Amino acid sequence: MSVIEHKFFLSEQIPNSYRDKVERCRKDLFADMQNIPLLLSSETDEDIIKIKNIARRIENDFKFLVIIGTGASESIPRMFCNLGRPKLQIEFLMTLDQYTFDAVLNRCNLKETAFLVISKSGVTVEVTALTLFLIRKMRDELGNKISTHFYFITSENTPIFKLAKDIGATILKHANIGGRFASFSSLGFLSAALSGMNVDALIDDAKEAFLELIQPDSWVMEGVEYNYFMSHKFSSNIFMYYHDSLYGLSLWVRQLIAESLGKDGKGLNSIVSNGVLDHHSQLQLYLEGLNDKFFTVLSFKSQEVRKDYFVSEEEIAKYGLDFNSDTTLYSIHELQMNLAIEALIESNKNVRVITSLNSGEKFIAEFVMGMMLEVMMFAYLIDINPFGQPAVEIMKEKLKR
Repeated sequence: MSVIEHKFFLSEQIPNSYRDKVERCRKDLFADMQNIPLLLSSETDEDIIKIKNIARRIENDFKFLVIIGTGASESIPRMFCNLGRPKLQIEFLMTLDQYTFDAVLNRCNLKETAFLVISKSGVTVEVTALTLFLIRKMRDELGNKISTHFYFITSENTPIFKLAKDIGATILKHANIGGRFASFSSLGFLSAALSGMNVDALIDDAKEAFLELIQPDSWVMEGVEYNYFMSHKFSSNIFMYYHDSLYGLSLWVRQLIAESLGKDGKGLNSIVSNGVLDHHSQLQLYLEGLNDKFFTVLSFKSQEVRKDYFVSEEEIAKYGLDFNSDTTLYSIHELQMNLAIEALIESNKNVRVITSLNSGEKFIAEFVMGMMLEVMMFAYLIDINPFGQPAVEIMKEKLKR
């Protein structure tokens, strides 16, 4: 049962020929159900129990968690942390900026801090350097009794794997899936567990979503039609999210689209826009700037409106405010979003609106599965391989040398 509602506001209709191409693509890709392992890794029941036990141990033993990773190794954990309710104070280290490094550690009591190091390749320069510095700092603080403070998700027989073994840290094997496609693997499952989510439900919901979303009339198939048609006319897809909890998810969407489709002179320029905040900095450009953009809006239909967050009649009268007496934070926020969508439509922009009542496991499972399927199908339509990022790998090799 889908938890996502999906609408389009188009300045021109999509020709039937695009729907026909998408349907042929759907049949070609999903005739063989062995495609499922590409999107859902093969952790056993024992693996899932181990992941949940590790999450429980971290929660019981520490008050702070610092996650060290770049790319999807940062955006996927951030996505789950933003949308869940972690018991720990969670910080992220993803760059080599020495001031950020100091600022993050200064917010933590190191004796009460766990570190989760994530790198599929096990050779990521930023992650390796940060981890070495953290180990040295923790040894200065605690001596050699640091093994219980460090947890790793990486591939076997890599430098980071050897480093983890050397200090006696707990290691989870990274699935053999490209980082941006690894939401439903040890990386995503541990992040979900640490965010207070039900990992078993997430897995079941992801499997169910896959089977629903590969059907002919699913919102994914409509989304592929929309993106494929728009890509022939516009170069940039503005992804506007309207709840701060969607920040990590939006970063992941940007990476998924950019790294998967940006090859052979093709692809989409995916630009993340922070809803109401960017009304005050970007909306003027969107409405009256270069007509090279189409839009996707993502939001939640709030299930729990805080009635105590309101403007009182006394305040309205005292300060001469242009508010109704029943104005709440939520009503102002919703009105701004709806007016922005209305303005885009009136400016003849093409807008896709995705909303969900659910912000938990069902939403994450369905939306993340849907985005991965959309990108895979889009890549098939434009004849490129969505996996790997060959141009970036060349730069990484140069950096290592």
